Amino acid sequence: MFDKGQAMLLWALECQADMAPEWNEWYNLEHLPALLRVPGFLSGNRYEKCKEFSLSSMYSNFTIPQYLSFYELYDENVLQSEAYHMNRNSQAPDMRPEWTKRMLTYITKIMGGTYTPRSEIWLKNPEQSVENLLAIYLEPSDNGLGDLDQWYADRLLPCIQKSGILTASRLLGTQSSVPKVKGGVQQYAGPRRIVLTAMREEVRDESLSFLQEAWEEGRDYIGNAAAVSYYRMPLSRRKI
Repeated sequence: MFDKGQAMLLWALECQADMAPEWNEWYNLEHLPALLRVPGFLSGNRYEKCKEFSLSSMYSNFTIPQYLSFYELYDENVLQSEAYHMNRNSQAPDMRPEWTKRMLTYITKIMGGTYTPRSEIWLKNPEQSVENLLAIYLEPSDNGLGDLDQWYADRLLPCIQKSGILTASRLLGTQSSVPKVKGGVQQYAGPRRIVLTAMREEVRDESLSFLQEAWEEGRDYIGNAAAVSYYRMPLSRRKI
């Protein structure tokens, strides 16, 4: 999960519900392994949403999508390479481009793009994969981006540390590129800041009580926000 690459490609996705078993099999067996073969892709993980917590809604017209995928990159230039474009479209040898083309049409919503780490802290040696993840999606108020970053460092992060359930935290900021996803999907730019926290245990409502004090002090800098807990998906074949 946290390989300290210079960039991260992050997608929150929703797929057509009746096609979810095959879509997840394609993602696990074809798409994610293909991307991990691209030089410069350091790691990749998939998560499924457990619960969306009531902070304030990031988008008023829909909730955060069901699945989260993110890849640690050496840098953003990896996304301009020939190997990336071949593998993301399943054009490399021994791959199934028609399967990929069909599965892309079952993505109904996607949000995200490339991000760069802006601040991070480790409470133990970071692991590539964590089972329980809390993502806090943040959109700053007008002209509040710098204040929001400072609020994270001075107020939110200390509250997270005091909770005792964090193993690592990273603040992500948007970069310029948002790769276009094929298939006619509804695509949205991601929020300008995302906090990813690796947790020791499943996140519950009472687990987030530590946020309240910091949250009250950050209201002047936050335009919209959503907190979502995730559980890591096993990268295995679907049950037939």
